[in-house]
Amino acid sequence: MEKHKIQLTEKDIDLIESSFKKFKVHKGECLIKKDELEKYMYIVEDGIFRYYTCNEIHQEDTFWFVFKDECLNPGCILTCDTPSLFNIQALCESIVWGIHRDVLFNICEESMAINSIKRILVEYFAKKTVKEIIAF
Repeated sequence: MEKHKIQLTEKDIDLIESSFKKFKVHKGECLIKKDELEKYMYIVEDGIFRYYTCNEIHQEDTFWFVFKDECLNPGCILTCDTPSLFNIQALCESIVWGIHRDVLFNICEESMAINSIKRILVEYFAKKTVKEIIAF
């Protein structure tokens, strides 16, 4: 991911810190399940997650991994309001910080800097998704 410099004010930092909730996710637990409406974007504090789908004969197809300090599910949560097409499962005991989509949109309206971060994330994950589709 290319680097961007965005100046955050104390108010921006306070908004971000107060908007995220800490979640413990157990090994094997699905944070997001196929066909559920995605409501949170997560940042992984510790752990490993996989994105996977199941085919018609119930074989799992893992197509993406997310590690410490990376975002889980930002592309979908930020751009669409549709049910998930995949599952996201913890591969070990994990800790994530989540922000509800409504809260995220509200703080983006309050802060241009936070809105810029959201835009950068949307662009990055759109590009990453296109690369994954082309590679598939």
